[in-house]
Amino acid sequence: MSNCREVARWKFNSIKQKVLISWNSMLAGYAQKGCREETFELFNEMKSLGVEPDVITWNGLITGYTQNGDGIMALEFFYRMCETNTNPNTITLSRALAACSLHGQGVSALNFLRGMLVSDIEPNKVTIVSVLPACARLAAPQQGKEIHQFNIRRGFDMHIAIWNGLIDMYGRCGLIKKARRVFYLIPERDTVSWNTMIACYGMHGFGMDAVNLFLHLRSSELKPNHFTFTNLLAACSHSGLIDEGWKYFEMMKSEYARGPAIEQYACMVDLLSRAGQFDENLKFIKEMPFEPNAAVWGSLSGACRIHCNPELAEYAAGYLFELEPTYSGNYILLANIYSAAGRWGDAARIRRLMKARGVTKPPGCSWNPFENHQEPESVWGLPRGNQVHIQTYR
Repeated sequence: MSNCREVARWKFNSIKQKVLISWNSMLAGYAQKGCREETFELFNEMKSLGVEPDVITWNGLITGYTQNGDGIMALEFFYRMCETNTNPNTITLSRALAACSLHGQGVSALNFLRGMLVSDIEPNKVTIVSVLPACARLAAPQQGKEIHQFNIRRGFDMHIAIWNGLIDMYGRCGLIKKARRVFYLIPERDTVSWNTMIACYGMHGFGMDAVNLFLHLRSSELKPNHFTFTNLLAACSHSGLIDEGWKYFEMMKSEYARGPAIEQYACMVDLLSRAGQFDENLKFIKEMPFEPNAAVWGSLSGACRIHCNPELAEYAAGYLFELEPTYSGNYILLANIYSAAGRWGDAARIRRLMKARGVTKPPGCSWNPFENHQEPESVWGLPRGNQVHIQTYR
């Protein structure tokens, strides 16, 4: 990877008369590879030579970082673009909306969509696919329904990614019947469609529905993948289906060449933990072909709260503190387990440990869907002065 970047930069540097498209191509390449420092260095060099970025420059940067999974950097360049008074287009806004959704800024994502409509900028498939997860995370079914209806009214082509996004949105908002209806309306389902519907059943305790849907998938032309089994085992765990969980875990071993991965082992730990089978669970963890990760120990620790087992919780927390030393949730969970068991001194000790290690609990936040009448400070709903800035490379 680094060699390819070096070759590209060498060829770029060898161009005597660089035109804007040359800069745009190199910057987009850095963004797609997640090269923060190189991106800022080249961007500043371009500006110092008097070459002004155009909308294609900004689109390449925002799109590249969004596709690379770096929502913070994508939004940073969107904010910079706004400062230059460059008019964004559908691509710019769709990718910035996707970055908001990726970065967990659901309200901003919805405000982006609102801003597009107010400005008569037509949303596209990427816009719709990106805004649906924001509705799901905010548990905003009304907004999700409106987006669904908007999609139908505009006569947009119902791409499979939109169908799957609707299933996920309705499922996460607790509207299982609507999720199921969308699932059965899909003309040609892909594996993601099945996986998403199985996950929806699982998260709301419809374990046997998830199992039956899995059996239907097995009889179709499509094949289950690792995500299918992760969702299925999670569904068994949430519904207390121990026998079914073991059955499909063993099926992975016998019928699928790759066998279970760490994610499926973590699901089995969660299943056994919720059932209170701690002795069998510890044996299972010790015999795992993988080094147990935070998901494994976190499942065990979470079940200790349900079953009030502070001794085992302390054992699991020892590993969690090593794997995730700055994650406050692990400390708070153990302190709460101690408190529930009446061990106030131990609970206080954990809170002192948090303070000594500089671990702080992140502030909570909420969103009131009835506050939509309030106008944002800008057409894109992004409050000025509350932007994500990367100071390191400026």
